[in-house]
Amino acid sequence: MVKKTFITVALLSASLLCAKIYTTESEAIAQSKNEACAQALQDAKVLAMEEAGTLVFSQFSATTSEVNKKVSKSNQHQLITTALGVAKLQSKHEDVQVTPQYQFICKVKANFSINEDELVQSLKEMVQKQQEEQKLQGYFQAEGYSEENQSRYRAFTSATMIAQRNLLGMIEGSEITSLTTVEKGKIEKDNIGKLLSGTLQGAKVVKKEYDPKTRSAHVILRVKKKKVADALDFGF
Repeated sequence: MVKKTFITVALLSASLLCAKIYTTESEAIAQSKNEACAQALQDAKVLAMEEAGTLVFSQFSATTSEVNKKVSKSNQHQLITTALGVAKLQSKHEDVQVTPQYQFICKVKANFSINEDELVQSLKEMVQKQQEEQKLQGYFQAEGYSEENQSRYRAFTSATMIAQRNLLGMIEGSEITSLTTVEKGKIEKDNIGKLLSGTLQGAKVVKKEYDPKTRSAHVILRVKKKKVADALDFGF
């Protein structure tokens, strides 16, 4: 997949307080036009959220308590992936080409409005949840939200994959991984994902909800820290 990004920001009307327009461009290649354009649009949305999230994240860290200033880069990535619904599509333009191999290349230029107040609120809620989850000393817990307008199966699959990815991000930055690295020698990040593949797939589903109105899913996964440590030890 090829991505090209051009981002511009413009203020919306006063009726959409704290909302900005983010214009992004992305392209994707797939076996069908719909799949290529859907992926390109999704990538463009993520790019817009990354730009907005970076601004909000830095402002939030600079103006909140010392506790919240400890929010890591993985938290910023989590904010972007779990709060995609904040980005509202305003308009898009698609340019589709077909390769000699009959693959479709779709280039999308899209405008998204993003309300920074909503993004800040999402970040606050995420930090609060993480503080609550710290009480679960023996567990890693993460959540994932799917995109809207998906079938129940696709929504749950997408939300589960995002939750697994967020779990992996938490584990990679955890004390358990650091200790294993010290005791067993250097371990590459890609290898951590491979070693924990089965563990993440077997994570306990704490919450699994599908919203028929938005046609989106919310999944929360939990895995024991001991299980993670055992999987890392076994991999060496």
